[in-house]
Amino acid sequence: MNKFDLVLDAAAMPERIFALPELSYPDRLNIAQAVFAGAEANGWLDRTAYLCEGRRWSYGDLIAGTKRVAGALRAAGVGPEDRVILRMRDSPGLVMALLAVKGLGAIAIPTFVQLRADDLAYRARDTEARFAVVEDGLVEEAARAHDAGCGLKRVIVSPGDPSGCFDSLDALAAEAEPVETWADTGADDLCLIVYTSGTTGRPKAAAHCHRDLMATGDTFPRYVLKAGPDDVFAGPPALPFTMGMSFFIYYPLRFGAAAVLCPEKTVEAYVEALAEHRPTIFICVPTFYHRLLERRRAGGALALDSIRILLCAGEPLNPEFEIAWHEETGVPFQQLIGTTEMFHAFVGFRDGEDEIRRETLGTVCPGYEISVRDPDTFGPVPAGGQGLMCVRGPTATVYWSPREVQSEAVREGWCVVNDLIRTDADGFIRFVARRDEMIVSGGLNIAPVDVERILLRNPAVRECACVGAPDETGERASVVKAFVVVWDGVRADDSLARELQHFFKANGPPFMYPRKIAFVDALPKSLTGKVQRSVLRKQEWKDVGPG
Repeated sequence: MNKFDLVLDAAAMPERIFALPELSYPDRLNIAQAVFAGAEANGWLDRTAYLCEGRRWSYGDLIAGTKRVAGALRAAGVGPEDRVILRMRDSPGLVMALLAVKGLGAIAIPTFVQLRADDLAYRARDTEARFAVVEDGLVEEAARAHDAGCGLKRVIVSPGDPSGCFDSLDALAAEAEPVETWADTGADDLCLIVYTSGTTGRPKAAAHCHRDLMATGDTFPRYVLKAGPDDVFAGPPALPFTMGMSFFIYYPLRFGAAAVLCPEKTVEAYVEALAEHRPTIFICVPTFYHRLLERRRAGGALALDSIRILLCAGEPLNPEFEIAWHEETGVPFQQLIGTTEMFHAFVGFRDGEDEIRRETLGTVCPGYEISVRDPDTFGPVPAGGQGLMCVRGPTATVYWSPREVQSEAVREGWCVVNDLIRTDADGFIRFVARRDEMIVSGGLNIAPVDVERILLRNPAVRECACVGAPDETGERASVVKAFVVVWDGVRADDSLARELQHFFKANGPPFMYPRKIAFVDALPKSLTGKVQRSVLRKQEWKDVGPG
């Protein structure tokens, strides 16, 4: 099944470019075969591939384990183009299952462990998946989805199902021969479906092929991170998230590096991992860094001396926090940006080449091109102007579902990222706002992050998110409303709300000040840790109409 056959309208077909010598792949390509052949050819079989829960897996262990899992899945009936749902905690076992499915020519559908039966059933029906591989401690929701008649024909439990209701992966593997020859797949054959966070309605399903996953390893880690066999990757992004798959599968395995996998995504687990495994490249979202710094301020240890690149992604980074982190830890952040649809990052700071600049995403990754376009006319924006981020490179946006959004996501061959950016004279890219989150008030466009950055300077504010809310006076199309989480011990009342408004006017443009402030216990966040402003916006406009 060719990924690009999913594009039904020729006008929505993305244009790919292969501007680097490493991107000249053969027409027949299987990602599992290519990754393992590289490890064998480079003599990496005894090198550490994964560190997880006190155990070490070598590249040789990974290859042998993947062949064993593939043999079990083949014995269960998994074959080319079959869709296979994976429900497992982050572990080498999940990596093996992902690679085994792709190695067989099938299509992997990794899912977050927080998803419930309805979510799993939706994905099974949407992809017409017939198989699911589930960790033994996560069977209950998968069983409910199966019993609801979502189309799953066979549930395989790893290592085994003590209830005896479903197949045992270990039992299948014990009776099957390990796979020694991987499927003869085309480079553009579909091998992975990843769902977006679904903050507005049902999530979208992005389609990826074998060539995409190879290009992932041959662009950003090669030219931006300058990854090598001595690197150790770590961080809390989960493997079902494309950031997790990139940084903990395709980046390290392409270069003989190691990765740390923690099934539990707690601050304590990663503080321990930093001290024990001494990672060189660490990545997480800003909210997780906030928790790490809070722990350090409370007297907890935080070992960062092994880090050569500290990456922050997923949502805008507050400049004041960026400064505070650097001053208190001595290790600067590097931002980056990518999308689920294009699988991985295409903007960052090239190690040893780019000066790290605060409030900046970096420069375009070699192998990719970025054009800044007018949101209305789609014409190129003059240098320094603000517009939509549009990208093209060796990976490209194609949706499995819903197919109708393809025409919105690709225009004139460019993959449209729904972010407003501007580029300076040196080619460094600055994030302005999500296009669909801009607030129009009094005829002026206000970026939520600009309001949030100023509010976060106030010592009472722990977290905040801003959206456009109805203006009951009718004077404006909408007004800025801030949802604020305060620090423990701070009294959240009308007096504090007025104080925050005065604080904003004294420190930022008065026309942007939040005319409404609501104090909340927590902000809504996606499974990947991003603040869901769309949830707040929908809540504000539910009785009025679209905002």
